[in-house]
Order: sequence, then structure tokens, then C-alpha cells
Amino acid sequence: MERDSLLAHGSAFLLQDRLLNCSDYTQAWICKGCGSFLSTTHSIKKIGFESQVRCRRCAKPASGFEQAEMVWEDGNGGRFVGGADTTIIAVPYVLKYLDVELAAMGIAMKFNIAP
Repeated sequence: MERDSLLAHGSAFLLQDRLLNCSDYTQAWICKGCGSFLSTTHSIKKIGFESQVRCRRCAKPASGFEQAEMVWEDGNGGRFVGGADTTIIAVPYVLKYLDVELAAMGIAMKFNIAP
């Protein structure tokens, strides 16, 4: 039984090491709410504020009555509120590439990100 356990853990580590760490390891921003790589974008830096990564799919268009700290802008001049539930994760780059290719065919991937 112990031998089987060691084999199982060793093979999982070997697969992670060879297929992730040594081949195409990358860090990517992902939205926890909608589970998408593709909808995250950097907000435009404002004076006194840091640039943050936000989700455009989860954000709502700004109506103009929000506080200035709540509103963020994308690179195209759009103003949004919300979408701050993003995190950075380690994934193989080929997974991001697969997500883009499937999105081009109209297939959306959703990733469940749990703490």
C-alpha cells in the first residue's frame, strides 16, 4: 500500500515537473467570478492610483454617478465599475493557447478557481 502511494505521488510530481515547470510554465491572470483568462485586462493608471488587473466580463459600464475610486478605464476609453475579483495562477502556456483557439470556434472554457 505504501509502495502504491509513493508511486502515485512520484508520478504526479514527475508529470507536473516535466509538463509544466520545465516546458511552458507561465503565470496568467484569471477572473475568479467567471473563470476566464480572456476577459482580464489591465486598467489605465490614474494619478495617485495603481494599475490593476480587472475582468471586463464581470464589470458593469459606469453610469457616471460612482465615486472616482470605483471607476476604472480600459485602453479603449471605456469606463467600468467592478470586476476586481482576479488572481494570478501558474498554468502551462498551451492551456492559454487552447482557450484562445476554442474561443475562436465559439467554445467558452470556464475554470473553477478555489482558494
